[in-house]
Amino acid sequence: MNPVVLIVTLVMTAYSTRIAGFAFRGRTMPPRVERFLKNVPIAAFAALIIIGMDVESSGADVRFIAAIPAALVAWRWKKLWLTLGVGMAGYWILGALGLPG
Repeated sequence: MNPVVLIVTLVMTAYSTRIAGFAFRGRTMPPRVERFLKNVPIAAFAALIIIGMDVESSGADVRFIAAIPAALVAWRWKKLWLTLGVGMAGYWILGALGLPG
């Protein structure tokens, strides 16, 4: 595939999603759509985390151990910022204890 076509397509996709956000401002969405959109950030975050949990890579054990309290926080409080904070703090603490990461 031509790299220029790929870049233009990605730019148009990113730009159109931002424009759509402005176009729908002030409108009420059906409850089903609102529930779906509310879960998009968590789903994207989970997809990024799973990619980083590759068992074959070095430090995967430390990331997995740090992800356990983060997953519990996500389940209990359902706050993305709190989940990120707990996960990073756990990873840093485990690194300070000398575990390879």
